[in-house]
This record gives sequence, C-alpha cells and structure tokens, in this order.
Amino acid sequence: KICAEFVAEFGMNKYKHWLKPLSVVEKESIIELSTSSDMVRDRIEQTYLPFLSKVAAKFGIHKMEISL
Repeated sequence: KICAEFVAEFGMNKYKHWLKPLSVVEKESIIELSTSSDMVRDRIEQTYLPFLSKVAAKFGIHKMEISL
C-alpha cells in the first residue's frame, strides 16, 4: 500500500530506481529499509523518507528508518 502511494506521487520509474532495490524488514510497527550505498541512503532520507513516513503512519507504521 505504501509503495502504491509512492508510485502515485513520484512515478514508477523512481520507484524502480530508488525503492524496489531496497531490502525491507517490518517488525511490529517499524519498517527498516536497507541499502549498501551511502548515496542511495542519503537520497532516500532527504527526498523520500518524509513522504514514506507520512504514508506509513496512515497504515499504523510508527517508524521508518534506512540503514546500510
């Protein structure tokens, strides 16, 4: 559901480039996104994480974080 809203807001190309390659782990009400690239982590934190966090909150996810 979060990804669908991301695609609606930013488009499928940005989803495929920035989010689809990430590893995702969901524990209780926390989602952890993982990447092996500092550049990808920084870009997602600065550009997309605020939007993702806002959307996730609508679905009961209280925290989203990205790590290496």
